[in-house]
Amino acid sequence: MLVMKMMQQTSLMAYRKVALSDGQAQVYKIIKLYPARCNKQIAMILGWEINRVTPRVLELRKAGRIYESGKALYNGRSVIVYKVTINERFI
Repeated sequence: MLVMKMMQQTSLMAYRKVALSDGQAQVYKIIKLYPARCNKQIAMILGWEINRVTPRVLELRKAGRIYESGKALYNGRSVIVYKVTINERFI
């Protein structure tokens, strides 16, 4: 029974990894490599406009792939920063 459950979890993780769109995958990769970054920082790293990043972050949050890990100051403003969920760190 344990082996079956592990296989199912592994299959689920593989599916979730493949199931990302290209834009989601790029944003996800940045958050995984550089935890606790805000939307603006992610946009700067990717060389994207902020309005391209924000929807991808929302999609990843809704899917449970990332979460709001707190707030930070960026250019004198309070911003929300993101990290990958605990289960996602091992994918």
